[in-house]
Amino acid sequence: MYLFYFSPLFVILVVEIIMKAEGTFMARILAVIALFIPGGLAVYGIKLMRDTVFNEFNSIFFTTEIQFIVGLLLFVGGTAFLGGFVVFRDKKKERLKGQNNESLKDG
Repeated sequence: MYLFYFSPLFVILVVEIIMKAEGTFMARILAVIALFIPGGLAVYGIKLMRDTVFNEFNSIFFTTEIQFIVGLLLFVGGTAFLGGFVVFRDKKKERLKGQNNESLKDG
């Protein structure tokens, strides 16, 4: 279930919804939600990794190794979502230089 939020399909769906509602108040709210939730997950991942390094154990996890791996996955997943969101939006608005964007112009 949670892996769906990090998939490229979810990024494309969120960007498409925001682009269709462009200029409205709802589009701005959706954009904020779409950016803050993965950002918060990435920040929590950094916190889990830091807690592992300083030997602070959360009781949710069985070992500190699992805590570090979960933190790393949250950090990488949140950062990948934010990066994918920005790149796809820039491709859609033709802001990227040196890229072939014909595939996005058709749709």
